[in-house]
This record gives sequence, structure tokens and C-alpha cells, in this order.
Amino acid sequence: MKAAPVLGTLLALVAGGMATWLHREPRHEVSADSAALETIDGLERHLTRLLEDVEALGAGRAAAPPQAQRVPEASIDPEAIEAAFQRWSQARPAPPRRSEAPSDEQDFWRSCSLDWILRQLRSSKTSDEFAALWTKLHDVGRVEEVLEEVEALRSREPENDQWHLVAGYSYIEKSLIEIDRRTEDLEKADRAFEAVLRDRPDHWEARRAKAFALTLWPALLGKGGEAIRQYELLIETQSHLPPTPRHAESFLYLGNLHFNRGDKAKAKEVWRQGLELFPESDALLEKVAPTDG
Repeated sequence: MKAAPVLGTLLALVAGGMATWLHREPRHEVSADSAALETIDGLERHLTRLLEDVEALGAGRAAAPPQAQRVPEASIDPEAIEAAFQRWSQARPAPPRRSEAPSDEQDFWRSCSLDWILRQLRSSKTSDEFAALWTKLHDVGRVEEVLEEVEALRSREPENDQWHLVAGYSYIEKSLIEIDRRTEDLEKADRAFEAVLRDRPDHWEARRAKAFALTLWPALLGKGGEAIRQYELLIETQSHLPPTPRHAESFLYLGNLHFNRGDKAKAKEVWRQGLELFPESDALLEKVAPTDG
């Protein structure tokens, strides 16, 4: 119900009632005393205020902005959307390939025997060599085929540490390529390294691989503490072995883990310990030099 008509009706009723009251037939004579005059003056003042309120209300409604009209929804043209998507796709640069091997090299890796591939994996002398081989296998789609054969060899030769290590490193490389299955592959890698460490806890290569694999887990899964423990065990193990340059990386990675957890003092301490044992390590020197300068 609108305010202006209500006030108009009220105003009419008050005016009409006042007129009726002023012109009614008296049932007995009433003298025009001061009380009656005050009543009439009060009604007139009340009527004046009502008129002012009505005028103010009318002015306010005139100044109020009109209500926003509902804008009809735009129709969707599927062909326009498809054309825009095609333009966007063509404007994007092509994603880089993991390997740019020539087609004849890929043909070679597609056709080479499984036995030859396994020999190459076993004879890899560095992790970079192993990763390069694994990249070629991934590019030609032979990952699952090779892993299936490696697992079969592990089952047939459980005492052969080499196959456990090959399996573990393979799962690490696979986890770096197939991100959506990283935790599953890292669990398989850990089990492969544990197959060696159960009987030979002082196996430096298996301990090193297990510790490194733990650093690849997503941080939210909380494997950092266990990675630190494994690197501490690794340093204890290598303290009983003839030193080699590869032992320096144990101090480097352990210090990095402490640093990433916010314990910078512990990280510096570990790096300095490693540098005392391996002064030729450029990586450790780079970590320590800025803090001492």
C-alpha cells in the first residue's frame, strides 16, 4: 500500500472530522471558552504538519532514482565460443618436448631389444646417464614394458641388489615425468631400496637413493623429517668408508633440508662439516662462503 494515498485519506478524514466537529448541532449550549479554542488551535497545527509531511514525501519520491530494470541475459553462441577457443589455442606456444631426439634415433629405441635396454640401465655410471636413458624410453612409450621386465627380474633374483636399485631409480625417473602418479611411484621406489637395506643397512648406494627419493615427496605429506634421518644415517655409513667426492653431496643435501625447514644455523653447521672433509667441493664452498664473508 503506497504512503501518499494513505496520508491523503488520513488528511481528508481529519479535515472532515474537524468540520463536523465545528459545525455539529450542540445538544446544549457551550460557551466559547479558552479550552475549546486551544483544542481548535491544536487540530489546526496537526493538520499543518500533516500537509508538510505530504509535501516532503512527494519531493522525496520525485528525487529518488528509478528502479534498475532487469537486463536480459545475453544469448550464448556455441560457434563463437569455439572460434575464440581456436584462436586462443593457435596463439599459445607449443609445449616443449621432453626430448628432441631425431626420428631415426627414436626408431632405434623402439626397435632395440629389451635385453639390450636392461644392460644399458645396469651399466649406467651416473644418475644423469640413467635419466637420459629413461627419457628415451619414455619418448618411445616403452616405460611400462621395461618396468614389467625389471619387476620380473627382481622376483626371479631377489638376492641381486642391482635389479632392486634399477627398479628404484626407474620409479624415481617415472615420478618426475608422470606427476599425477608421483606418490605411488615414490612408494614403489622406497620399497625397492628397502629390499636392499633390510639385509644390508650399510649399503651406501641404496641409503643414498632412499634419502634422495624422500626429498621428492610433496612437502605437505611431511617426509622432510624422515629424509633428514636418512641423510644422517648415510653420513654415518660413509664415515666408515674411504672418502670419495660423491660423499660431499650428503652434507650438501642434509644442509639444504635443514635450511628449507627454517633452521639456517643447523644448515650452516652441516655445510661447514662437509667442507672440512671435502674442501674441493665447490657446491659446499658456495653455501658456506657467503655466510662467512
